[in-house]
Amino acid sequence: MRAGASGEAKRDGMKRDGAAREDVREASADERKRVEEELVDDVEGEDDAREVEYETYAPAHGSIAGGPHPDPVVETGTLAKVRPPVPTYDHAVKDLCESGGLSALQMESVTYACMRHEQRLPGERNERAGFFLGDGAGVGKGRQIAGLVYEHRRRGGSRVLWVSTSADLKYDAERDLNDLNVKPKIDVIPKQAGSMPTGNLNDALTKGVVFSTYSLLTQGTPKITSKLSTTNSEQLLGMIKPGSRLKQFVDWLDEDEYGPLIVFDECHKAKNLFNSSGKPTKTAVCVVALQLAIPNARVLYCSATGASEPKNLGYMTRLGHFGWKDTVDMVEKLKDAGLGALEMFACGLKATGSYLCRTLSYEKAEFELVDCEISDDVRLMYDRSTAFWLMLKRLFDTVEKLRGHGAQEAWQDDNGKEIAGLGRLFWATHQRFFRQMLLCAKVPKLAELARSAVIHENMAVVIGLQSTGEASLTRLQSEEAADGDDDFASSPAEMLVNFVKNNFPTTSCQASVDERRLWDTVVADVVRVVNMWCSQETILDALGQSERRRASTKRRSRERRSTDEWCARECRRSATCRSE
Repeated sequence: MRAGASGEAKRDGMKRDGAAREDVREASADERKRVEEELVDDVEGEDDAREVEYETYAPAHGSIAGGPHPDPVVETGTLAKVRPPVPTYDHAVKDLCESGGLSALQMESVTYACMRHEQRLPGERNERAGFFLGDGAGVGKGRQIAGLVYEHRRRGGSRVLWVSTSADLKYDAERDLNDLNVKPKIDVIPKQAGSMPTGNLNDALTKGVVFSTYSLLTQGTPKITSKLSTTNSEQLLGMIKPGSRLKQFVDWLDEDEYGPLIVFDECHKAKNLFNSSGKPTKTAVCVVALQLAIPNARVLYCSATGASEPKNLGYMTRLGHFGWKDTVDMVEKLKDAGLGALEMFACGLKATGSYLCRTLSYEKAEFELVDCEISDDVRLMYDRSTAFWLMLKRLFDTVEKLRGHGAQEAWQDDNGKEIAGLGRLFWATHQRFFRQMLLCAKVPKLAELARSAVIHENMAVVIGLQSTGEASLTRLQSEEAADGDDDFASSPAEMLVNFVKNNFPTTSCQASVDERRLWDTVVADVVRVVNMWCSQETILDALGQSERRRASTKRRSRERRSTDEWCARECRRSATCRSE
């Protein structure tokens, strides 16, 4: 196992993806598809492997207010050759620039976003134009969004919908708004760890920010079918059903006469409007429907990986078609023209003031890979976990063969999709379980490196951890606290328990002799794993905590007695079944 440590630890490289990957609680088809999409998102959207030349970035026009950015910022050589239009917008947040709340390059994006929002796209819908902020980590996308929110309020706007990937990012949004330390203070709902209010949102908030996740945005909307056309506005607007969150948000936003602000943070979550399967994701459809429903909305797209290929541009309907017939025509033409055309399209967006994309410079940065030795307790947990997952896979496979009560082949033919979906869900949970376990194994070494950097090198340390399962862990701790249980909460353990609880296959006790023999084999496998588990030292023993060794030894003794009794019962039951 390896952990990355940056020599320029002061740089904020923390990604805002948070813990979007919630633990699986239902075995429904929609839930399985969501997990699969998240796994695909882990490997998609990565930077092109080709070498890219970068040039030092500074606002192209000196009239942009604001101070210097804390760190050097660069831009790709291709985009650097294009100058954005001369800024003509007179903003109302000069105090933010004077106080240092926003640097000049951060204020630049706020200025161009406001300029775009004052423009209208051609067409009978008369929609406001949108802006795409593609800055990388460290430039301060959250701070720029906060600056735009304050500009919107001071110009007469009252309502903002901020959509992101995780509920935990609400706290980051509140921090970014509060760090600007200006008036009036912007209220954000849901409050603290509460849930989104139901019914009329005016009862909870008339001025401020409603923070939503993409999964909440789709709540209550109809199922996506193959009949849905992504180019048919009426069908897309049909997603906004009474009682849905989408309808709730539209009704609330529509009352902002100035034009509500809609922020799609980490907007790449909506990139699958056009995909190879021909069926769009519900997230993408809801994002497009929301934009269609409120033509007067001021839309901001925000992501460092908003579009890795032309078809990913489909949901950005407010960028315009730039002479093409519609979005589909634009995507098809760019796709046929190749990667060079996509780069030229990005340059065109910048030239029209629709797009900015900067990132931190790593000119003097050092990168080091550090080996993390596996401790005895981690090795023990890993060995036990692999044995358990192997046993669970055999158990699932065996029970699947026994289902159907004498007509297994017919049953499996009728339920092929369900079986395949359960298999994909099993391996998705398996992957996430071990990913989090290995991440935990790196923490002690990471803490050692961080302490050394602070004490011996006088450095500021920023630690970025992705896919930690923090959201599910916080929920689990809250539930255990409510039950009076103060035991250690484990996110991998919770996802395993939820998977087994919601997806464990069941079958009738009716079976043939051969099937009962197969079941006996599974029981023996379970007994073997349990015996192996109980015969090994405990985690506390592996950690060398001698003061608790006696207590753990007694516990193991009780576990062995309990296991022996359980094995005896299973053997008697199995023998009874065979005699019958």
